[in-house]
Amino acid sequence: MEIKKGKRASWTWQELIEERDRLQKLADHNKPLEADSVPTFGIYAAEWLERKKSTLKSFGVTEGNVKRSLAPVLATKR
Repeated sequence: MEIKKGKRASWTWQELIEERDRLQKLADHNKPLEADSVPTFGIYAAEWLERKKSTLKSFGVTEGNVKRSLAPVLATKR
């Protein structure tokens, strides 16, 4: 049986039963079914600056503003 779920492409029947039971247990305890993958502002800002490095005309100013003004206050926020 081929079932695409997450990064795995194939599951055995026993693995499906175990995954169902695990998810049901989380749901019964009112916990999130998936891990929270939202990065902190500091990580997101660093990745964004790296992507924008070649496209922003005033990259130095933008980078300075993010690192000097935003990151100290928001770096640990999601």
